[in-house]
Amino acid sequence: MKLEKPNEKSVDSKTCCACKEVKVLTEFYQYKSGVNKGYYRHWCKKCANEYNKKNNERFNQRIIKWRELHKEELLKKVRQYYKIHRQERLEYNRKYHIEHKDKIREKDKNKYIKNREQIREYGKRYRKEHKDIIKKYKENNKERFIHLYAARRARKNNAEGSHTLNEWLLLKKQYNYTCPCCGRKEPEIKLTKDHIIPLVKGGSDYINNIQPLCKNCNSSKYTQIKRFINSLEVNNG
Repeated sequence: MKLEKPNEKSVDSKTCCACKEVKVLTEFYQYKSGVNKGYYRHWCKKCANEYNKKNNERFNQRIIKWRELHKEELLKKVRQYYKIHRQERLEYNRKYHIEHKDKIREKDKNKYIKNREQIREYGKRYRKEHKDIIKKYKENNKERFIHLYAARRARKNNAEGSHTLNEWLLLKKQYNYTCPCCGRKEPEIKLTKDHIIPLVKGGSDYINNIQPLCKNCNSSKYTQIKRFINSLEVNNG
């Protein structure tokens, strides 16, 4: 059967092999690859869409079966591609997450609600089977786990906004790793996050509502609304 070329001036319509109606070429899909790339398909878009919708489940099962049969081959190709394009993919993923932060969060939330029991069961099983790996990872990433725990606490208090671990690390650097309340410095003390306006009083979790205080000073401040002056700001001023 002859295929019409996309830019052939003498041809502006063709007959759909399914519904037998004569339609303009824009009503037909084009082949995207192979020897017929650029040529129009035999079925019009309407008939093709109806057929695909009707046989969607059968197509999905065929794809799943094919992927299972070629699992190792696909994994090998994915690993090779990622190895070659690692930096490119990391940059793309980073940019995508920044631009679609709310969309991703909503999607993850819905996924968790839908599969809550399975996810919890998997988590329990994984923690039980990989205790040593988890323990070692936590020891090497203490700052990250403290940050995640604090973020979870802020969400439970329905606090507005959030901040990243890098923003917190930068804030500590801006304070020269010093507690502005007592003047002691890391590693003599360990700086903790203090919300200038406490979460229980409606304070946000944005970085501009946070100051680094040592554990003792943070506990002493309790739920007071108080901002301690950064000595570096005074000296630079």
